[in-house]
Amino acid sequence: MADTKIPVPPIPVNREKKEASLKTVRAEIDALDLKRQISMPRLLLDQIHYISLEYWIIQSFFLIAAVVLLTCFGSLIKGSENILPPVCALSSGLGLAAVLELAKSRSCRMAELEQSCCFNLGQIWAVKLVFSAGVNLCILTLLLFGIRDQAGYSIFALCLYLLVPFIFSHVCYFFLLSARRLSSQKMILSGTLLLVFLFSLFPAAFPKAYQSLYLPLWAMALAVGIVILAIELHRLFYSLTTGGKEFCWN
Repeated sequence: MADTKIPVPPIPVNREKKEASLKTVRAEIDALDLKRQISMPRLLLDQIHYISLEYWIIQSFFLIAAVVLLTCFGSLIKGSENILPPVCALSSGLGLAAVLELAKSRSCRMAELEQSCCFNLGQIWAVKLVFSAGVNLCILTLLLFGIRDQAGYSIFALCLYLLVPFIFSHVCYFFLLSARRLSSQKMILSGTLLLVFLFSLFPAAFPKAYQSLYLPLWAMALAVGIVILAIELHRLFYSLTTGGKEFCWN
């Protein structure tokens, strides 16, 4: 059977004009600024929209507890030895909301999904931690100035007493977050809150622990806690940069 297809004549290509056109296109592409710079305030505002309602409920609970402790209950407590332990215990729970928010990324294939977004998982976590640190700093400042008149200690001493349980509780939370995956991680973290809460009340059994003589020990404990927390955060973020094989489900 004869071939009835109409032959297509070859299209002549001028290679010199083609190379010149490609060079022109490459030059125009190189001249364009394709990098989109996003400021930190804009990045914070974008990520606030994705913070869950659970986070705001937990933080509101601690804020209300702080106000109640400093007003209604605080007026019934006289003496620094009595007001400090519950305030320190309250400060130990401020990091729970942020860690529970980060723990959502450990749901099945959630980390892989977030890693494929415009911002990688490390950037999203960093923004959430910065925002949460600002919120917790406001609550700690409220507690600090709320007990300053009742407690007979300096601002420096009160900062140490509040920050030590605050930092060490974060160490516990982030250790559980970066440790082996648990199916009931939210329950484990909530149970850890009770443990650090009770541990923060432990100095109440030794009233002399709040004397100025032991301030160097409190300062050393705070320094050690900050170093351990920095190591925990480095391990956690490093696991994301290496593919997160200890972190992701796949």
